Amino acid sequence: MKSKTPNPPKFFLDFFRWFCHPDIREDIEGDLLESFNESVKSKGYKKARLLLVWDVLQLFRPGIIRSFSGTYRLNHYGRFKSFFVLTYRHFIKTPLTALIQLFGMTVGLTIFLLVLLWIFQEVGYDKFNKHADRIYRLEISSEHNNNMVGLTTTIATIIKDNIPEVEKTVRLRHWKADQTVLKLDNEQDPDFFRTGEIVYADNDFFEIFSFDFIKGDPKNALKKKNSAVITESLAKNMYGYRSPIGEQISVGKGVNFTITGVIRDVPNFHVDFKMIRSFKTHQTNDTWWYWAHPTYLLINENHDVTELEQKIAAVLRPHFPEGLKDQFTKFDCHLRPLKDIYFSGGEAQEAGYAQHGDYKKVIAYAFIAFFTLLLACINLINLSNAKFLERAKEVGIKRVSGASRSQIFLQFLGETSLLCFISLVLALAFTFHTLQWFNNLMDSKLLISNLLEPSIVTSILIGLVMVCLVSGGFPALYVLSFRPVKVLKGLNVSKGFTLKKLNLVIQFAVTIFLLIGTITVLQQVNYMKNADPGFAREQQVYFSFNGNHLERLATLKETLQANPNILAVSSTEAIPGTYNLADNKPVTIIFNGTEYKLAGTPADDGFVDALGLKVVAGRFFDKAYKADNLIQRSDELSSEPINIVLNESAVRAIGLEEPIGATGKFPNGGIVQVIGIINDYHMNSLENHIPPTFYTWSRAFAVVVRITPFDIPNTVNFMDKQILKLSEHIHSDIQFIDDVYNKQYQKDENFAELMMYFTLLTFVIAGMGLFGVSTFTVKVRVKEIGIRKSMGASAYQIFTLLTKAFIIIVLIAALLAIPVAWMSMDNWLNNYAYRVDLKWWFFVGAGAVALVIVVLTVALRTVKAAKINPALCLRYE
Repeated sequence: MKSKTPNPPKFFLDFFRWFCHPDIREDIEGDLLESFNESVKSKGYKKARLLLVWDVLQLFRPGIIRSFSGTYRLNHYGRFKSFFVLTYRHFIKTPLTALIQLFGMTVGLTIFLLVLLWIFQEVGYDKFNKHADRIYRLEISSEHNNNMVGLTTTIATIIKDNIPEVEKTVRLRHWKADQTVLKLDNEQDPDFFRTGEIVYADNDFFEIFSFDFIKGDPKNALKKKNSAVITESLAKNMYGYRSPIGEQISVGKGVNFTITGVIRDVPNFHVDFKMIRSFKTHQTNDTWWYWAHPTYLLINENHDVTELEQKIAAVLRPHFPEGLKDQFTKFDCHLRPLKDIYFSGGEAQEAGYAQHGDYKKVIAYAFIAFFTLLLACINLINLSNAKFLERAKEVGIKRVSGASRSQIFLQFLGETSLLCFISLVLALAFTFHTLQWFNNLMDSKLLISNLLEPSIVTSILIGLVMVCLVSGGFPALYVLSFRPVKVLKGLNVSKGFTLKKLNLVIQFAVTIFLLIGTITVLQQVNYMKNADPGFAREQQVYFSFNGNHLERLATLKETLQANPNILAVSSTEAIPGTYNLADNKPVTIIFNGTEYKLAGTPADDGFVDALGLKVVAGRFFDKAYKADNLIQRSDELSSEPINIVLNESAVRAIGLEEPIGATGKFPNGGIVQVIGIINDYHMNSLENHIPPTFYTWSRAFAVVVRITPFDIPNTVNFMDKQILKLSEHIHSDIQFIDDVYNKQYQKDENFAELMMYFTLLTFVIAGMGLFGVSTFTVKVRVKEIGIRKSMGASAYQIFTLLTKAFIIIVLIAALLAIPVAWMSMDNWLNNYAYRVDLKWWFFVGAGAVALVIVVLTVALRTVKAAKINPALCLRYE
């Protein structure tokens, strides 16, 4: 097959042929094409096209551009020189105004660029996949559960074998535990590395999802048992720049994995992982009794989703075993598009395996960026208006000398556009230097190279053009609206101040709104962090134990409890701040003939003491009672009742008057008996209600330890040594629960911090703009000030006269901002189950701060004007 010749970008090549002088066009074009072909070979087709575009733009300069008959020469050096010299002189003549405009626009564009990068990353989640439009996640809803994501392994096999519209399927298994692995290439000096959350996947994972392989074969990377694929960042961290293919790592419990592939890091995939392991390692045989596997389907191009959902349900129905048919007498299948998972997938029961974005925050950040840029534009309009009005006589002379309106308009627009272009260059530099700080604050992985993506470049260019047209075009049209004769006689520029007042009202309304929002967000975050969670989170630590047998876990617990500085030990998965009750599949239990959905939480006999909970009634688990520590799932049938403990919310939801000794049953007939009631406590963020919860005995390899406040470092060191001794030399990361619990609020804290920075910058922009406007106001009213002082007006009266208008502006802005802020923040607070009330001082305080800033800013100019000698004021005119 004949290879396709790479073509240069036609539009830019035609553009070059259009503007280039005919005498030199052929030679330069030959050089451009020769350079393009060499770049294709050395740097690739995409980079070669970009380099050619850059070369063409550099050639668009005097000496290269051809002459155009019937018009002025575009490459006439004198004309360009005249424009830049005049622009430079005007900037130097009013340096303060130019600096205020430059600062405001640079800050506005920097915030715009940072938020633009983040928004494009958020809305671009999962869209890098080649088959993103054909990938769906299967969810099942029944009478007892809605939108279950964790399915059995058998379901994928049945679909793949019986439904031809489904080309491929992949099953995942995910654990949120942050695991540590051991490199096996150096036994003398063992190296331990944290690999993040644990993910297992079928071999077709890389056939469905489009990950870029650096090393290894994507078709067979997960085919064999105990094989693993790692990300490029983890590979460099563990092995430097040598190939990790074929290397072995240990995860404890005698299990070793062989690295079979390395993929590039992808920051915008809804499943976060650094290592993905072969599904055969997790489970070799299909089962109906383990509902914990998100299942993805690759559908053929000619498909109807609704019909396919019905077909899948019809195919699955006869395959359900007898033990499950009663629970799934009626069920529906739902196919959720891959592109919808990041923003809407959290509505399903996911068990916390997927990352999710908040569309409301995307909109909030977009509005903040827009309003910050708007404030910068308003500054530019106000100060440009003042500056252009001062040059009204210049405009009048040019008009009577024969200059057209379009020429003067283009001159003013060009000056503003040049300032905006300089601001953009500075904003790009500031974006580069602040991007790492912004990434840390937003917990994102943005790259400065993302600015070169076509969609982002297009957005920046459109934004810059709009800013130039609005900020430069509007003041220019305003000045040109006056007749030349009137301008030459003398223009009363104070009449144009109404527009500036309107712009200032908008500026301070936005600023007050943001300040109220910042106060509200800070109050809510502080409330959530300082509220009583219902358990004693001080002096509590937890860790994951990688022991090989439950006997080792029992030995570890006994050893730790023997230490006098350790008060209690519990092995449980229900770690506050990490175990999300809302993500887990609710369990249906029938009390008095009524079904109730309760959140199931695993615990053992040390759970209450380790977390510092209170037994409100009855007792908690005791291993001396057989029915307490009976390990059983709700999908199994047992003749013996299982003892359970309820929380206070469950008792209220069920309406049990005498809860101790009350019995219920699972839908399959399994009996439960209530032996105790414990207090409600916040396992998760205060954003969520405390759900009705029941507790069952469970064994887990996560351990919670409550310690005394004395000699904490030595106690933690003792625990670390005991863990290392019993876990095959695999380190466990010991963490304090209060740190982990507070991490739930990290995004809210980041949002509050970002709001503070944005609000501070908007106040600075508005204040600097106000300072420039007040300077212009004093300047145009200097004769009035002189006359008033000569007639006996005091400095205080002059100060009041000049300040009163700005105070009225702030009061109007507050009246506009407060109702909007109240409705917006009340709506935002409704997202939290436990929230602060909006206090009157949130609004009064924000208005007062704005008023103080306005008075102080205006005073910098008006006090000086009020003290000036009247003779100097009158001589000025």
